[in-house]
Amino acid sequence: QRKCICATRCVRCKKDPCICTPKRCEHCLEFYCDGKCKEPKPEKPNEEPNEKPNEEPEVEIAPEAKKIFYNSNMTRQDWLLLENMIVEIMDDCLGGELCRVLENADVPIQLTDNSYIGFSSFDSSSGITLSRNAQSFHLLREMLHVYRARTLSPELYNSTRLNGEIEALYVQYLYISKLSEFRNSKWEKLYCSGMILEAVKKLENVLDNKGELKSGKNNADLTAAVNLIATYLQKSPVYNSYSFNPSRTGIENFSILNTLTIGCQ
Repeated sequence: QRKCICATRCVRCKKDPCICTPKRCEHCLEFYCDGKCKEPKPEKPNEEPNEKPNEEPEVEIAPEAKKIFYNSNMTRQDWLLLENMIVEIMDDCLGGELCRVLENADVPIQLTDNSYIGFSSFDSSSGITLSRNAQSFHLLREMLHVYRARTLSPELYNSTRLNGEIEALYVQYLYISKLSEFRNSKWEKLYCSGMILEAVKKLENVLDNKGELKSGKNNADLTAAVNLIATYLQKSPVYNSYSFNPSRTGIENFSILNTLTIGCQ
């Protein structure tokens, strides 16, 4: 059951559950009261209500998203959009742990109308640019890059950037494949036909959802699978400038997945 980001009680009469005619939230589809009910009568004839009729208490916007991200100029609508994605990510065990370890990180973020989705790292700061048409699995992948950039030295991060991209792609696949809307979607078809994504999907034949080798598989099998994906990515103009370290053996490339799923089933 996802948490509703709207008011859970009448903002005027303070009744909880609300005694007014509820409305359905356009963001989470839960019912809530919009506060347009009658003023409660004071208990005593001469008693004045504590609040003015038109005065409404502020409701915190995007509390979960604001634990991780920072943007002093972002609109309310963008914060609500981001909050919905974060709440969905938190429903996943790995995603919930990722959100927990990134609390108070103050990651700079901006939402745009174009299709670009990416992460940039510079000095001690790292930020995300996210399309307003993005899905939660896009955000999850960029958050993994933030975690990686903030836990590795700049030298190690940059020298194994493509290795980290392969891990993020696999984590993204594990996440999206568990979503109810994945089955028979365009994304499922891409993982069965796209050269890079199909190779990422095939990692599940060797590696489980906690970054451990499956029974009967060895590190050489995983290394071969990782090297194949690296070859495909290096041919892409998006990734051909990323450094790949082939000396990192298969299982070493999935240490973040292993760390974030220690408490998962």
